[in-house]
Amino acid sequence: IQTPASNSIIPLIAPEDNYIQINGIYNSFQSIIAIVSPALSGVFLSYYPLEIVVMTDIITALIAMGILSKLKFDFEGDKISDKSYVKNVSISWRYINSNHIVNSLLRIYSLYFFLIVPISLLSPIKIVRLFGDEVWRLSISEICMSMGSVLGGMIMAKYGKITYGFKIIGGSFIAIGIFMFLMTSSCFKIFLGAIFTIGTFISLSNSSTVSLLQINTEKNFQGRVFGLVQIFI
Repeated sequence: IQTPASNSIIPLIAPEDNYIQINGIYNSFQSIIAIVSPALSGVFLSYYPLEIVVMTDIITALIAMGILSKLKFDFEGDKISDKSYVKNVSISWRYINSNHIVNSLLRIYSLYFFLIVPISLLSPIKIVRLFGDEVWRLSISEICMSMGSVLGGMIMAKYGKITYGFKIIGGSFIAIGIFMFLMTSSCFKIFLGAIFTIGTFISLSNSSTVSLLQINTEKNFQGRVFGLVQIFI
């Protein structure tokens, strides 16, 4: 629920020209959280009782809710909210099929994730079989992927332009395919470099795709479009 909602809120509070930069920053923060959160959780669980950890979680959630409650949204409301769930999904599919750019982006995005999933699922198996089953090897590969995503988000935040969105997506796909071949190397350092670079280009392509979807989707349908993206990807 949170991911499509977040992607749908950005167009309500940010100017269209800055979508790609904001999505880059958002991706960077998500990657940083993926690295830092497990470490902080381990520290809290090691030094404090479970009651304190749960209370900390509640307090941080309340802080986040307080920040969100201060945001003002310029939105007329959902014109089709009185329909049933099945009708809403049907209307959403018809909208996607009628919007050529959104339809094409979703097809490309789905194929892209179908091909990219083996990287995240099979990489740990390759590491164990080829390099060894030490925990630090698995940990550093995950960190390299996340750090690459952080770099990609920072690049988009600094230099990203929505006019180059489709070129960024195409170039990222080609680069990911090239560096996937480098992942077959028997040198662990080369493998980590490939993982880091792939993480960077994944962030570049994700920021561009989400930004293009936000621009080319009507506000009333953004939640549904990103919800369907979340279902199939």
